[in-house]
Amino acid sequence: MNTDCRSHNSVPAGHLGRRCQALHDGIPCGLPAWPGAADWQLLLQIDSDPNTGMMWGDVGKLYFLMNSEDLRNRNFDAAWLILQC
Repeated sequence: MNTDCRSHNSVPAGHLGRRCQALHDGIPCGLPAWPGAADWQLLLQIDSDPNTGMMWGDVGKLYFLMNSEDLRNRNFDAAWLILQC
């Protein structure tokens, strides 16, 4: 699984595909719209919850995403994890 554990300002989940595609292509974060960004699917979002002892950075969120083609082919090794806090 690929990971991006850098701390960033909160970005709506709809923008995560753009970020995954850019990282997949070896491009740093923070770029405008990126070809292929719409092909990414949000698989799982986990929010921080101090009541359960799960805290991702400063009340952050974990997002697990996959490219649609990899998801169809069940290539779960290609999943990305993004931490936003």
